[in-house]
Amino acid sequence: MKNNLNILFILETPNPNRGGIAMSTVILSNNLRKRGYRINYAYFSHMHDYQAGDEAFTFKEYSSEDEMKRIFYHELKKRKIDIIIDQDINGSNMCALFKMIRKDLHIPIIYCVHTLPDHDRYWKLGWYYNLTEYLYKLRKGHFSSAERYIEMYSSVDRYVLLSPSFINIAKDYYNLSDCSKFRVIPNAIEPIDNNNIIKFDDKPKQFLIVSRLVEHPKNITAALRIWKKFEDKNQDYTLKLAGYGPDENKILNYASNLNLRNFEFIGKTNNPGILYNQSRYFMMTSICEGFGMTLVEAQQYGCIPFAFDSYASLHDIVDDSYNGFIINNGNENMYANKMLECVKDVNISRVSMNAVKSVAKFDSSLITDRWELLFNELCNIKLES
Repeated sequence: MKNNLNILFILETPNPNRGGIAMSTVILSNNLRKRGYRINYAYFSHMHDYQAGDEAFTFKEYSSEDEMKRIFYHELKKRKIDIIIDQDINGSNMCALFKMIRKDLHIPIIYCVHTLPDHDRYWKLGWYYNLTEYLYKLRKGHFSSAERYIEMYSSVDRYVLLSPSFINIAKDYYNLSDCSKFRVIPNAIEPIDNNNIIKFDDKPKQFLIVSRLVEHPKNITAALRIWKKFEDKNQDYTLKLAGYGPDENKILNYASNLNLRNFEFIGKTNNPGILYNQSRYFMMTSICEGFGMTLVEAQQYGCIPFAFDSYASLHDIVDDSYNGFIINNGNENMYANKMLECVKDVNISRVSMNAVKSVAKFDSSLITDRWELLFNELCNIKLES
């Protein structure tokens, strides 16, 4: 397969500071460029945090079918795009566009789900919603919230999930009989110089949270309650919270009402690596995650993660008591007690060293290899057709 293909990523924004999807896209893009691929981006016109150069163009989400066709057909032909990768931008307008592109332009399309396949079911929308969803499933065989994903599955050539454990979840949620389009490729991390990692025992006595400040699904208030239980029994450690988002004031007010003593809000950071490197432990209390990239980033710096057992792909990242700790989902007392137990363990540094070793499987070079295999597969199919 030639490695000078033109790849188009479709996403909200290519700004890597906007979140995990953008960051993972930029990491993959950079590695593909090194291998000779040409990278292009299509992103939302209202996202003004990225200055588009020649490599990018904008479109308006939920534009009419004719407008989407006009913009994309022009850009796809001008840029001579060989493969499209949709980074979790879905909706009926995208499905209609993809069906037309495959039919008219014969460009292979990959759709990537960057969260749990059934993450819509984790929203607490009340008994009436749950009842209507149940009745819908009895009638149609799947939940109404799965409709857009089922349509997307039928509109693309390959459907990429972040974890092998997600295949059966997606199969059941979408009520699929044919799973041949599913492929599994996790997110990647860029390698760092391990010589620059601060030794565990030399790090400040510090816990860390790095997260978008949105209460659902991040569940930050649970982390603050857990920290309250911890600091009531141990005053030697500090908790730092880094991030920003729509629920920032709500979360900080909650922290204030808890009268936390050893708590510091960092806010937005463009270099979380420094925080991971200066922290001994990392806290995640999410209700659900697609991959939990911050756990891998923490492990990379020997920062030991704690996480609720709330999503299947967690077990791809954390091996309990080996490179981090998995807590029974929702059990805040157990979470706090495990933290208290670990800070007293004189041999806990072994978990930190295991964490650093365990992230090698997510190295960007290895993950890029898997993407190249997928490109090769699609190009061969295209040639055969």
